[in-house]
Amino acid sequence: MSKKKCDSCTEGKKVLQLLFSKKYKETNKISELLKKPRVWGALMGELIGTMLLTIAFMTIIGVIRADLVPLILFGSIIAIYATTYSLSGAHLNPIITAGAMATRRLSVTRGIFYILAQFIGAWLGLLILILFKNGSGSSLEVPTNLIEVSNENFWLIVLIELMGAVILGFLFARASRIGKKEILSYVAVMASCVAALFLLGAIISQNYFEIHASLVFNPASASAYPIFSNITEGIGQIILVLLAYFIVPMVGGIVGAFISDLATYFVGDGYICNEK
Repeated sequence: MSKKKCDSCTEGKKVLQLLFSKKYKETNKISELLKKPRVWGALMGELIGTMLLTIAFMTIIGVIRADLVPLILFGSIIAIYATTYSLSGAHLNPIITAGAMATRRLSVTRGIFYILAQFIGAWLGLLILILFKNGSGSSLEVPTNLIEVSNENFWLIVLIELMGAVILGFLFARASRIGKKEILSYVAVMASCVAALFLLGAIISQNYFEIHASLVFNPASASAYPIFSNITEGIGQIILVLLAYFIVPMVGGIVGAFISDLATYFVGDGYICNEK
């Protein structure tokens, strides 16, 4: 009996070690981290990549012909991820960065800087669109709003955002195990996931909410949308918006990354189709 208990304890320790072991080598000290030019390059990659991603989100749905949206969206995201991967690993989303920090794929210091760069990039994307809109005198509403959060639809939005975030976190954790030489595999997985989730958000919003809105499954990009413009229920509604579009998605990304690591532990080096 004691032997079985010891075996269980050993197995449990192995699982915990896999889930929480440090998978990066760099320091957590801000002063030392910011001395490295590569870190500044990575932050520029996250900023520019998230800026371009936000512009793509805001200008494709509701602007381009519906039958061309999937093709143009997928192509745009492929290009953005491919060009930023070698700079920063192409997170471009606080959901992914939160999952990477929680599973210790990324230092907390670098992760926080990544998230700051992502939010700044999203707002720069919005600023560029506003400048173009004002300069052209166009009456086109860019960006269209995300689904407005209220007491009635809060749990539905949370469930959809949580589902998308868990999927995104899981696929990133799996894709991050792909070697640097196989950049196209990583880009294909992440771009396909981001494009599919964005289109899913558009389909859900139009079919279930019957409004021309969307869900972007990206807290940085979501912050640039006018999500706080129709607050009528005071601080309570603001808290609901923060939970639905920021906190819950990041928790979902963390859960997805941990599920990926747990699955990796059970499978080992990889699935073998003819194993006995």
